[in-house]
Amino acid sequence: MIPMGTGGGIALSLDIEMLGAKCNGEHANTEEMPDRPGTEVYAELGGRHLLYYVHDAKRGALRRDGRIDRCWVTPTAFSPEEASWYLHLPDPESMRRYVLFVKPEKLTRIRGPKRVRLGGGVEYFLPDGFRADAVEVGWEVAVR
Repeated sequence: MIPMGTGGGIALSLDIEMLGAKCNGEHANTEEMPDRPGTEVYAELGGRHLLYYVHDAKRGALRRDGRIDRCWVTPTAFSPEEASWYLHLPDPESMRRYVLFVKPEKLTRIRGPKRVRLGGGVEYFLPDGFRADAVEVGWEVAVR
């Protein structure tokens, strides 16, 4: 059950409704999901971005390295307090106070969507990660 009293809970409920049967269950094996072109996911999301919530230890990595390695992203906007809960992120005590807006149409391989095990959110897996040119703004954006 998604708590509807939070902005993230409402946003998540709407994303689940939008994706419907396309969303794999939380026990789906990501390695067995087919690779999908980013343009397909872009259309599936109605032109929306994917969001990469940044751990403090990784702040500046995109500008420094020009890329983020394989990772998980979500279409759902969460507050820093909600992100660790709904996305079941490692090191949950470290709130994700920054986000990168990733353009799915710039990616060649995306797997998902699937529900987050133990968190209930929606996630996509980027087996190749993403480069700086796939980010809408070239740096992290603060989330409150």
